[in-house]
Order: sequence, then C-alpha cells, then structure tokens
Amino acid sequence: MKKIGLLALGLALALGVVAEAGSIPADRVPLQTYAVKKMNCYLQPNSVQKGWIDPGDYVVVTQIRSDGWAYGSYPVGNGRVSRWFRADDLVNNIGFANQERYSPKANTNTYTGPDHSRKFGSFNDNETLLVVSESGESRQFIYKLNNGGYKMAWAPYWDCWDARQAGKQQVNNNVINKNPVVKPVQREDKKQEQTSYGVWKATARYTANTYDNPDLRGARAGWITSGSDIEVLGENAKSYFIRYWADNGAKRERYVERTAVKGLNEDKENKKQVNNNVINKNPIVKPVQREDKKQEQSSSYGVWKATARYTANTYDNPDLRGARAGRVTSGSDIEVLGENAKSYYIRYWADNGATRERYVERTAVKGLNEKPQPSDNDSTSYWDGKVNTQLANLSNLCYRSKSTYNPFKKSYTDDKGVYHPTNCTWYAFGRMQEVCGIKLKASGNAKTWGDAEKSDNNVIVNKTISSKCVGVRMTGGGGAGHVVFIEYVDNSGYVYFTEANFNNKTDLKVRKEAKSFFDNYTWFIHPK
Repeated sequence: MKKIGLLALGLALALGVVAEAGSIPADRVPLQTYAVKKMNCYLQPNSVQKGWIDPGDYVVVTQIRSDGWAYGSYPVGNGRVSRWFRADDLVNNIGFANQERYSPKANTNTYTGPDHSRKFGSFNDNETLLVVSESGESRQFIYKLNNGGYKMAWAPYWDCWDARQAGKQQVNNNVINKNPVVKPVQREDKKQEQTSYGVWKATARYTANTYDNPDLRGARAGWITSGSDIEVLGENAKSYFIRYWADNGAKRERYVERTAVKGLNEDKENKKQVNNNVINKNPIVKPVQREDKKQEQSSSYGVWKATARYTANTYDNPDLRGARAGRVTSGSDIEVLGENAKSYYIRYWADNGATRERYVERTAVKGLNEKPQPSDNDSTSYWDGKVNTQLANLSNLCYRSKSTYNPFKKSYTDDKGVYHPTNCTWYAFGRMQEVCGIKLKASGNAKTWGDAEKSDNNVIVNKTISSKCVGVRMTGGGGAGHVVFIEYVDNSGYVYFTEANFNNKTDLKVRKEAKSFFDNYTWFIHPK
C-alpha cells in the first residue's frame, strides 16, 4: 500500500540539540492524536526518509526528543509501523504561542480535526489544557487522560477558557463576544490618539496578546498572529491601538504592546546607537543594513549565507528574553545581518515564503567560517577515536527499562545469585531504537531475536554484517545467547561495536575487533 515502499530521498537534516522540542512539550507522552497534514517519516533522526503519514492518520507518539524529533506509530495497510518524524509537523500552526487554558463545563467533547466532525474524546470541568495551535474558531490542544498519557485534539475556542474568563461573557452595542472576554474598545473613543507618527499599515512582528486597555492589564482580549496585517489607529507610551482581523474575518480593535508592531517608520522610534560591528539592541529598530556591515566580512565571521544548525526559537530582542517570536527550522537557509555577544540577527523565511528578521542564539547558526566538522561517522580514523567511549545517551526514553519504550530489564540477578548491572537485550534494543529509529519486535532471550525479527517489516534479517545493525549469537549468555550493536564496519576488515553484560570494564563502550570475531554470530538485523 503506502509508506513503506522504497521512498528514500536521501535528505540529510542537520543535527539538533535545542533546549525544547517546540510546540509539544517533550514530557507529554505517550500522546495520541490525528495528523493534520502529510508528514515525512525517517528511519532515524537526521537520516533517510522512509514513508509518510497522511492527514487524518491516527498517530501515537511515544518519544519526543529535545531537538524536536519524535518517535511514534501510524497505520500502514492492516498494521502499524513506527518511525521518526518532526514533532512540530503534528501541530497545525507552529507560529502560535502556547497558552494554558481550562475547560469551562462538566463534560466537553474533543474532536479529531478542526471541523469537529468526528469525536475523539472528552475532558472535564477545570481541567488544564495546553493550547498549541488554532484553525478558525477551533483550537488544537493537549490534555491529560485519566488512565495515563495524553491526547492532542480539537474543540471550539469557547470551550478553552482562561480561568479568569469564567462567567464574563458580555455584550456591547457592537459585538457579541463568543469568547468570554472583556468588551472591545470603541474606535470613536480613540480618534484623538492618531497623531504622533504617520504610517498606519503595519504587520505583527510576533504572535502577541491584545487587551481592552492601553496599560495591557488583566486578561487578554484576543491575539494577533505573527506576520498578520494590522492597522495602527493610535498610540501611547506603552501600547498601540490597532485594528486586526480574526481567522473568521471578524474585525477587532484593541491594544497591543508596542514591540509587537512592525513597520511604523521604525527609524523614528527610540534607538540605542551602537558601533559599526554590533547590531541595534532595541528590538523595534530597523534591521541592520547589509551596506553597513561590509567591514565585518574580514573580521568576526565573514560569511553572510548560513544555515540553521538545529530548529531554534527566534526572538524580537537580542537578549532572547520573553516569548519566542518564531523559529528557524533545522537545515534551512538563513542570512546573518549582524551580531552581538549572545545572538545573531538573521533573515529567514517562513514555510509560506514570508521573510522574517529576528534574533537567534549564536549556536544555532552554522556556516560562518567554522572549522570542518567530523565526517558522517564513516571513517576508520573517526571510529578509532571512539574506542572505549560510551556513545549511548541513557537518558533517552528508549533505554527506560520495562516500559513501553523498552520491554527488557536493565539489570538482573541470575540463578546463581550473581548481580548483572546491565543486560545485553536491554542495551541492543535501546541502541537500535536510538540510532536507527526502529523499535524491534523481539521480546525474549537474545538467541530468539533472529527468528522473532524475520516477520518484522521494518528490518531485514540475514547473515551479512554491516554498519548499524544488531548481531545475534545463539550461544553463550548462560544458554540465553547474546546480542550486540554493530556501530561501524570499515573497509579493512574491522568492526566497531557496543554491547552490554559482557565485561563490566567495556560495557556500553566502543570495542574494535576483526570481522572474524563475529564468525559465530548467526543473524544480523538491519533496518530496511
């Protein structure tokens, strides 16, 4: 059918190590949801594409990494398959700023999509909801299940209240607010404020809350979305009075913080002047012009074209404070316009092609006269340097013993009363998942793995050793057999591998042996 055919495109994605996964917090797993769009899937993070998830597919996410990669299952033919994908691809609009809300009534239905045509579940009154996206009058949010785990579903926005909004549904002579918030400010009351500048058309620099008062106090009245068109009707020291349009086309006139407005003759705003080598630190000033920065091309970096090393949040201020204004995607093209000690000021492009100019942490920028990085783990010299080094990240969920992520015990005491701090099956199962993105079917002793995996559509079982596979030995281990993870096989007849429960001094560390060392291994399990 679909998805597990040979669709490999060989797309290499830059490695990510950002502090947060994105719109979906990393701790909200296992997470059940329905895909909102087509999503590419991969055998492992930053690797070859292998299949895809269709809009409307039921997805169960079992792991979300700090760099934005997620691991989970989706339907294929008459079964399901597990792959890696980007967590943010499950979110309808990643430019939406997450918001904590509460359910307003005793029992509220949730739905699989923003059209509310198919029920997914329900939540109870005063339950905490994390709203992560929107579509028209519908909101996409995460809520906790009574029996454990989470769901990400949809419901009308009036079913996702701020606790302070309860009981405040009001009507004035112009608008009936479906969302129980304060009355809109009347345009007639604000005419006298149209004075100090002269550019009325503007855009939202980032997604920002709007309020019914110029001091921006109390509960928000709504919000503007990053990049959306707005009209500025007036100003005061703290806020602009703006007109904007909701997703359903309804017009709104409210107050917003000044820094959220982009395009108002910004050179007239208060600037902090700096020298020729550093960009303006006031987030509302004009972007640094390329012409002003030419002298830097022989100094601190010198390459204007760059790429994003990992998916990273962007901000409207050089100190990277407060709510994010957007994000750059791992591997995407960017242009560096300026720098300071903490951040680069960059130009990048949103998915819809819109240009963005914001600040990003310095480590997220790749390509500014950097020293060459190690090759893709494909050389003998590289692996010789890894011998006696632990590669596995044991904090990864795939090493969580006796869990949905890994069914094997990490440690055990044998029949003779000897304690074993590690277990070869626990390690090989987790390492295969960490490196290749494949959760094996095997659940028994090591010697049974070859036969168990022959029916697994995600792998190939044969007698050929190669890089990134599991080796199965039928003997040893007190009759239970033994498994190892083959990290790399070079062209000169040597194998670099890791294992557990073999020798306490070398457990989990890279070992190097001749290929002949593996002559007594019966099977090798490879990712497809």
